[in-house]
Amino acid sequence: MIVLREIPFYLVVFGPWVLFFFALVAWASFIDKLTAKPKPPAHVDTPEEAEARKAEAFAMLAQIEKMRLENAHHH
Repeated sequence: MIVLREIPFYLVVFGPWVLFFFALVAWASFIDKLTAKPKPPAHVDTPEEAEARKAEAFAMLAQIEKMRLENAHHH
């Protein structure tokens, strides 16, 4: 029974400090999110990769145009 009478005392003495600690951690997390740099997407093409992709697309277009001209020439 003595333990049950002492629980409110500990809650009154240490409870506000525990709540203050959690509020401080939450505030720090909020400030960290506000000031954090935005995360880049999973993969951003480098200029070299973008050029390679563009060259590949132009090569495919050239191949399609070549095939179209060959088919038009045969008809």
